Amino acid sequence: KMTLDLTLTKVTECQSLMTIKAKVVPGFHVFSVSHDPEKADFTGTPTTIEVEPSKNYKLLGKLYESKKPTVHKDEFGTSLYFENSVDFLQKVEVLTDKVFSMDVRLTGQICDEMGCVFVNKDFKVEFKNYKPCKVTEVEPTEANNDLAVVNVDQAELPKVDNATENTAVKKTAVDTVTEAKK
Repeated sequence: KMTLDLTLTKVTECQSLMTIKAKVVPGFHVFSVSHDPEKADFTGTPTTIEVEPSKNYKLLGKLYESKKPTVHKDEFGTSLYFENSVDFLQKVEVLTDKVFSMDVRLTGQICDEMGCVFVNKDFKVEFKNYKPCKVTEVEPTEANNDLAVVNVDQAELPKVDNATENTAVKKTAVDTVTEAKK
């Protein structure tokens, strides 16, 4: 009902693009990585990949698609899927100059009007002729000594209703910056 092929494209000396081509037989569709079953009456499983953590590589960003999915709205909610074909893409940063393999599992679901079938496909991809990405360290100077990069997730900040509590929130953010500099 669906064929899957994985290719690895070297983008730079230390980065590659993993592409999983999915071809779906007519009448079936495969769900998008962005499909949310909660918005579709708890139907449909989004496409995902799984890889074992390794000191040889790291995934850059999330799995994404080569095109926009079909958006289907009905009495059950909203489904995001692809018919015919789609490429699932994942950027990978190589952290070693040694040859290594990565085990990849793609999971998801394909459906037609009669029902759905779960998909689990395992791949093994070999990385060779790469060099680790070079990390450029910035030496502290008088100009950048006080800089610190802090990602503050708004969901983690407490909700506040008055100015007194708001001061506490600001102090928390400053404490976070101080901790990041240590």
